[in-house]
Amino acid sequence: LTNDTFAIASAISLGYKDELSEEIKEQFSQSGASHILAVSGLHVGIIFLVISKILYPFNRNKHLRLLKLIIILLLLWGYALITGLSASVVRSTIMFSIIALGTTLKRNSNIYNSISIAAFFMLIYNPFYLLDISFQLSFSAVIGIVFIEKKIENLLTPKNKLGQACWTLICVSIASQLATLPFTIYYFHQFPNYFILTNLFVIFLTTFIVYTAITLLIISPITSMASIFGLLFKYEIRLLNFIVKFITNF
Repeated sequence: LTNDTFAIASAISLGYKDELSEEIKEQFSQSGASHILAVSGLHVGIIFLVISKILYPFNRNKHLRLLKLIIILLLLWGYALITGLSASVVRSTIMFSIIALGTTLKRNSNIYNSISIAAFFMLIYNPFYLLDISFQLSFSAVIGIVFIEKKIENLLTPKNKLGQACWTLICVSIASQLATLPFTIYYFHQFPNYFILTNLFVIFLTTFIVYTAITLLIISPITSMASIFGLLFKYEIRLLNFIVKFITNF
């Protein structure tokens, strides 16, 4: 991985943005895909799902469930530390930690309570988080998705699974964009007109990229397999960059 491919891969998988050029940042911002370059709830959620699936046999008794909880918490917070503990990562890690705890105790967690607890502990740790752009965008986006998304989604019922998946993704994009609109206008003085088109392709692709990145990091000591996944990873990043550039040119 070299040049722009390395820069985008580093930002998406580990939140390392130092290699990103101003041109790439501008392209992702104009196309409405800048959130992809920030490690966020999408990344933490995928890692949480992967670990939960792998450790599914641990659900047999309470001692194994407790061990599963400890492993999940260690890996989630370990990833949060590696990526630099940005506000969006801390928020999503706290929320998924609450979900993991609730699952272990066989209790349902209320999403609004989870959001409130995350904000409460973050602001106790650092009250100036309230003025952090990442904090404001992260919390407004997730509140928008929780509060608005279902209302929009109920307006239409596609007849097949692919249509339903695309419609859900569009609704999530609209909800998060509406909720973060005041902040994006205030801070960045622009609005990504093609955000629906961007997210329709970019979110699906980014999900595969994160899965590939996790696999690549795990199997990196096995050179032959790592080479195959490294090649796949490289072309996924190139395709992502092509889509973003293509939409930016509109």
